[in-house]
Order: sequence, then C-alpha cells, then structure tokens
Amino acid sequence: KNVSLANSNISSGINAEYGVTYGISIAEHDNEGRVITAEYENFYLVNVYVPNSGQKTVRLPYRREWNTDFLAYCQNLDSKKPLIVAGDLNVAHSEIDLANPKTNTKNSGFTPEEREDFTKWLDSGFVDSFRHFYPDKTGAYSFWTYMSNARARNIGWRIDYFVVSERFMGRIAASEIREKVLGSDHCPIMLLLANPGKDLKSEEGAVGGENKKKDEVENDRDVEKKDEVVKKNEIENEADEKDSTVNNGDEGDKEVEKENEENVEPVNDEISEKKTLKADTDVNDTDNAVEV
Repeated sequence: KNVSLANSNISSGINAEYGVTYGISIAEHDNEGRVITAEYENFYLVNVYVPNSGQKTVRLPYRREWNTDFLAYCQNLDSKKPLIVAGDLNVAHSEIDLANPKTNTKNSGFTPEEREDFTKWLDSGFVDSFRHFYPDKTGAYSFWTYMSNARARNIGWRIDYFVVSERFMGRIAASEIREKVLGSDHCPIMLLLANPGKDLKSEEGAVGGENKKKDEVENDRDVEKKDEVVKKNEIENEADEKDSTVNNGDEGDKEVEKENEENVEPVNDEISEKKTLKADTDVNDTDNAVEV
C-alpha cells in the first residue's frame, strides 16, 4: 500500500531500529501475512492490511475476530511505548468518510459492525490522525474503484489511516492524503513527525522544569512589586513628616516676626519682610518636593 512516514530530521530524529517482527503471533491471522512491526527507540511503527469482509460480507465474522485480536496486539505494544499504525484498514468510520454512505450500509467496509469495532479501537486510547487535524472535512478519500470513472468524479472512500497512540499526538505535525498522486486505486497518505527521536519522559521533565522556572520568575516579580510599594509608602511618610516640620517652623517664625514688629524700630520692617519671604520660599520648595 502507498503509505509514507516522514519527519523533519530523519537522520537524527529516528534512532536505529531495535528490530522488525511479522504477524501478531496468532497463526490463523499470520498465515495471510498482514502485519509488519518495526520497533524504534521511542515508538513502534505497525504496517497493516486489514482483511476485507468480502462480497456480501461473507468474511465479516472472521473480520470481527481479527479486529478483536489486532486491537489486543496494539494495546500490548502501547503498554510498552507509543505506536503508529499505518495502512489499509478497510473501514470508512463515519458517513463523511465515503461519498455514498446511505447506499453502502450493508457493504463491506461500512457495516455497523466494522464501524463499531473501529470506534472501540479509538476509544481505547488511539487517534485517527487525519480527523484530528480535519474533523469536518468532506470529499477527502484515499480509495476509488476503477469502475464508473469514480476517481475523476471523486466518488471514493477514506479507508487508509495513520492511527496513533493518543499520548504520542504531540509529536504529530501533519496527517495528509495525497489524492493527486496517481498509479493505483489507492493514493498515498502521509504522516509528518516533529522531533520523533526525543524521549517522552525527558521532554515532560523539561516542560515541568520550564514551568517551575516560570513560577519562580513570577514570584520574584511579586516580591519586587511588594518592595516597591513599601518603599513608596516610606517615602510618602517621610515627606509628610518633613512637611509637618516645615509648617511648625513657619508658625514659629511668624510669632518671632510679630514680637520684632512690636519691639524694634520701623527701619527693621524691611529685614522682617525679607525673613518672611525666605520662610515662605522654603515652605513652597518643600511642598514642591513632596508633590514630586
């Protein structure tokens, strides 16, 4: 099948393979050669060709057995590390995943049983990556029958998927259908990984460290703000005390001036007036300083 896996830095992003296995360890299924699993440092890549239920759904009972066993296989892998399942899953999950849902409810690939099994799979901690990015997109198909010029008319089905462990979706940058690529009744689909080689636990720890640093910075800012308020209050208190002292001095000066006016000759009136002006000037200067 035309399935491609891409990432932004393939040389350093994905480490060396840990191994490749074939099948799911159940002879009844493995005789058909439908599953290949490649293990990488931080995830599994499972390529699968799910059995078709056949004409008139004659293989539907077997298909449902397959669905149950394959889900168990995926869950077992997922308990060890995240996985990406890629391939022809032979099911259109929702009505928007095929052009003619009403006329296909009894046909292979869109029976209630097949759709129910796929829903169960997604409810078990996995994500249809295409619908994650395009939840409501219509007319997006990956398969068209060769009959009736279906490809040109876009009468198709979306039955090819990248199903991804939910906790790995943070690494998925894009999930696309390459519908313009010809050469088969299917078209390629593509998954773009972002930094696929990073260790999940290390990254989560780094994020936690960044949050901790952010909290520390915010706490420091709060302390600085409190210090600024305290300093401002101290300055205002000092200014009020100074203003009070100046006013008291002004009243004393006036009393002295009154005594001088009563006990000295008129020639000293000029001197007394200068003293009064000087005192007023000092008061005004002090008031201005407090206002600033």
